[in-house]
Amino acid sequence: MEINLPPEQQQQLAAFAKLRGFESPEEYASSIVSSAVQLEAFAELAPEEMAESVASIERGIEQAKKSQGIPAEQAINEIAKKYGLKLPQ
Repeated sequence: MEINLPPEQQQQLAAFAKLRGFESPEEYASSIVSSAVQLEAFAELAPEEMAESVASIERGIEQAKKSQGIPAEQAINEIAKKYGLKLPQ
């Protein structure tokens, strides 16, 4: 996909990309679009799924504050099992 921006916006995008440590304006723009797509998907969750997600995030934040929790690999495996996802080995 190609998106054309006016020169002033291209300069702003390049400056923001550099400031945030991206290798190129295109990489930064891709990151922005990805985030927007993920946010849109999150917004489309059913209310009960949204509440479960928010509660999980809040639990995770509290566990992190107390240096508790489980290793990331274990958490990913549990999530994959819960939703019937197959992870690459």
